[in-house]
Amino acid sequence: MTIVQNNQFILTKVYGEALDRPNNLVALGTVAVMNPEQVIDLPGHFAVHVETGGLSRLIGSRYGLAQCFYHFDGRRLHHGADVRAVCRSAGLEWDWNWRALAAVSCFEHVLGEDSLHPLVSRLGAGEIVTVRNGSLETRVAPAPEAERFADPAGAAIDALVNFVQTHGRENAVVSMSAGFDSRAILAAFLASGIRPRLISGGYGTDVRMSKKIAAKYGLELEAIDLPLADFLDSRLDIARITSGSKTACNWHTYVYAKRARLNPDDQIFIGSNGEFARTFYFDRGAPFILADLLSRWTTPKFWNAKLARFAQLPEDGTNAALLDRLGPKQTEARAYLMRNYGGRLGDSMDEFYLRERVRNFIANGLALVGAFAKPRTPFVTTEWISAIRQTPRRMKLGNAWHRFAIAKLEPSLLAFPVDDTTRPMGRRAELKYWTGRVGHTRDTAPMDYASLFAAAPFETALDAAIERLDDIVDRGAVRRFQQSASRQERTRTLSYLMALGSFKESLAQP
Repeated sequence: MTIVQNNQFILTKVYGEALDRPNNLVALGTVAVMNPEQVIDLPGHFAVHVETGGLSRLIGSRYGLAQCFYHFDGRRLHHGADVRAVCRSAGLEWDWNWRALAAVSCFEHVLGEDSLHPLVSRLGAGEIVTVRNGSLETRVAPAPEAERFADPAGAAIDALVNFVQTHGRENAVVSMSAGFDSRAILAAFLASGIRPRLISGGYGTDVRMSKKIAAKYGLELEAIDLPLADFLDSRLDIARITSGSKTACNWHTYVYAKRARLNPDDQIFIGSNGEFARTFYFDRGAPFILADLLSRWTTPKFWNAKLARFAQLPEDGTNAALLDRLGPKQTEARAYLMRNYGGRLGDSMDEFYLRERVRNFIANGLALVGAFAKPRTPFVTTEWISAIRQTPRRMKLGNAWHRFAIAKLEPSLLAFPVDDTTRPMGRRAELKYWTGRVGHTRDTAPMDYASLFAAAPFETALDAAIERLDDIVDRGAVRRFQQSASRQERTRTLSYLMALGSFKESLAQP
């Protein structure tokens, strides 16, 4: 959502949504000009632009989830909700940011403030970008000192409940799965005496378990199909909204929201960043505990392992500028990761998830949902994040905090499994979790992407997309790769190329 208001002195524009802004945009604009730091920690995910006299300023909210990009041409600050809008405003011809392309290949999102264009930056979390009389200044406002909690796990539950009670009393919809995040959110609703509508999408476990939960509590549930036709029909819109940085294996978010019976005023509660409370990248019981103790060695090994997994591209037909930044050659990315996330293994993974994955990957998903309704993220608030940061690591293993929260708020929800077994979620992780033999959940994809990518309509759309990528990869080389690669390699690489080609195609749209 983008809102613009102009008075005699200040032009104010808001990307995203400030949930508790001053009485009107004029007041917000005045604060943004006089005391920009006071804007950053307002609730919600937003970016504010103000312009008055010789001043042009962008301000990002604390966690930087609102999509806002900018380019400074030496005189004027060009900004927009997507990269295409900024390029058009600034008159920039298209060029690839090879560093960002390598990051998307590896992580399925960019890193830092990169975009896929080397001259367009993403507004950072808590960042203030000011152009005054033709001079550019950027800075990141420090976070306020966090409140100290005697019972941080309990304080995190209180933060969840307070968010639900504040924002969930009207038009509340919970995006439901079989997993822990949505179940904790639903528990907060039920404990507050609020009966939300549920939606669940795809095939398999998530929909089956959501139906059982809805029946138990007498809640309305909408089960949403995700057909291939909608997936392909929407690809240019998805690529534009996400500026090409969300790979096609994750496009179901848009189709899901598009096919749901959502109204613009609906508030859809999503469990984004619930992973911050559960050691997402390595939730493997005792093996993690040992690795965390040996962080001096294991943290570099973890990042090396992450960098070694990337979308495979044919060496005989791919631009060397990209190949030179993949795999063992990613020296710049490795240095960035170790500089920013090179400490204790568990803490480093948590902070990477919040500051990179949530801001660059999940924010794309929220932008897609935001095309149809108002996304609400109770696990991306200062109160909840501060409490979870202080929560002991033992509460972040085996979904211990989630189980604790559900047990306190609506314990009957623990009786439902998280997969297609009959074993209840329960208050504790199963014993074999601690051996490292099984992770905290058994994830199921909402769509069978491997089969989808093998379908003839997808092949036709892929051909159209790759025609736009002759500056990255040769189509003949891609065909040879498709014939020789494994199913998993093929799916990941085609997902990557479909996103880039569709975005390049969207640049030519009116």
